[in-house]
Amino acid sequence: MFDRIPRETKLTAILMDAKGVTQSEIASTLGISESTIKRAKARDLKYGDIDAGYKKCGRKPIFGPCMRDVFPPFYVQPLTFA
Repeated sequence: MFDRIPRETKLTAILMDAKGVTQSEIASTLGISESTIKRAKARDLKYGDIDAGYKKCGRKPIFGPCMRDVFPPFYVQPLTFA
């Protein structure tokens, strides 16, 4: 039976890939296969999590992650009456 690859290792691999390191270099550095990196990236894009096996439900967010700090969720402007 295969041992499960830790979540931290997969996250490190995705971060290294985002920085421009090739998948073969990542695989040799972390001791995982290139297919593991590809699967983790695909699951992150499809499900929003590297270990998830279900599709995210609901509407896609309008704002990106950096805009969520600018416009907090459920922000309602107070009504003013003239």
